[in-house]
Amino acid sequence: MSKSIDEQTNNCLIEIPNNIDVYWLQTFNEKYISVVDGRVCHTQSSDLSAEVNVIMAVNRDRDFVVLLTPQGNYLSAQVDGTLQADRKLIGPWEKFKPVYFSNDVLALLTDHDQYLCAELDGNLVANRSSIGSCENFNLTSIPKSILDELVAAIYPSIKRIITFGNFESEINRFKNKVLSLQAEKKPIKIYVGPGKIPKVGFLNIELEVHVEPDFLENHFDEIFQFPANSSWSIPDCCVDYIFHEDFIEHISQQSQIEFLAEAYRVLKPGAIHRISTPCLIESMRLYSDFEKGFQGVFSDEWKRWSHINLFSKKMIEEIATMIGYKRVHFTVKNHSLSEHHPGDWRPGSDRDENFGNIYVELLKTAE
Repeated sequence: MSKSIDEQTNNCLIEIPNNIDVYWLQTFNEKYISVVDGRVCHTQSSDLSAEVNVIMAVNRDRDFVVLLTPQGNYLSAQVDGTLQADRKLIGPWEKFKPVYFSNDVLALLTDHDQYLCAELDGNLVANRSSIGSCENFNLTSIPKSILDELVAAIYPSIKRIITFGNFESEINRFKNKVLSLQAEKKPIKIYVGPGKIPKVGFLNIELEVHVEPDFLENHFDEIFQFPANSSWSIPDCCVDYIFHEDFIEHISQQSQIEFLAEAYRVLKPGAIHRISTPCLIESMRLYSDFEKGFQGVFSDEWKRWSHINLFSKKMIEEIATMIGYKRVHFTVKNHSLSEHHPGDWRPGSDRDENFGNIYVELLKTAE
C-alpha cells in the first residue's frame, strides 16, 4: 500500500504518519460503508466513488480505529445507537475498539459497549450487544489509483490523528519530559484536568484528552493521558507549580487525598499548588432549603455536574495541613502568589466568580 503521494496543489510530498494504515471498510455481504446525504449506510452496489466511501484509519497497535469520511470528518457512535458523520475532533465516541477474527476481519465496539451493525436495509447502526454476521466487517486494501486521491482529500485529518499510549507508556512519557525540563533547568508547571483548554508551557494531565487537533499537533509533548490521582513516578521536590480548576471535586475522597499527597511530594520547597473548586457551603446556602429535609437538598450540585466530593474552605485547610502543607492561602479569581499562575477560567456563568468557587494556594513550606 502506498504511503505517500504528490499533492496536486503544490507538488509537495504528503506522508501518512507511520502509525496509520488506511483501508476501506466492507460489510459481510461485500458492500462498502458510505455516507450519503449525511446518512451513514452501506452501498447497495459496489460503488467505489470517492464522494461516498468511508475510509478507516487504523493505528499500528490496533487498539482502536477511527472512521473518516472523504471530507475528513469522523464518524461518532451516539448513545441512542445512531451514527453521525460530522465530527471534527476525536473523542471517546469517535473511537471504535476492534475485535479481530483475523488480520482482515473484525467487529467494531463503540464506547457505549455496542457493536456496529450493517442492517439488511442499508442502514448502519451502533446498538448491537452481540456479534453476528451483520457485525462482521472486512478491511479492504485500496487500489493506489484511488488511494492517492482519497488520501489527498482527508490528509489534514489523518495528519492530526495522534494516539496516546497505555497508562505505563504515558507515565513514562510524562516522566521523561519532567526529567528533560529538569536537566535544562526550566520550570516544571503542571496543569491537571485542562479539558478543552490546555495551557502552552504546562504539562497538561487529562484522563481523556479532548483538545483541538492543532494543540496535539504542535504541543504533543505537553499533554499526557493518564489519571492524575496516581503515582506520577517523577523525582521528589522537582515541580515549580501545580494548577487545576473544577477538577478535584470529580474524584473520590480517597483519590483526593492521594492526589494532594502526590502533589505535595513532587513540589519544590516554597512552590505553590493552586486549587479552584466549587464551594459546597455557598452552593447549599443559595439553593437548598433544609427545612424541607431530604427534598430540600440541592442535589443538582452532584447530579448535574457529576461532582463526587466537594469542599468547604475549612475542609481544604484541614486536609492540606494534615498532609503537610505549611501555609493555606485563600485568594480570589486571577490573584495569585505565584508568578506562574496562568489565570483562572472557571467558574463560568453557572456560579458567582467571587463566592461560587474556592481559590486556594497550598504552600509546601512557609516562605
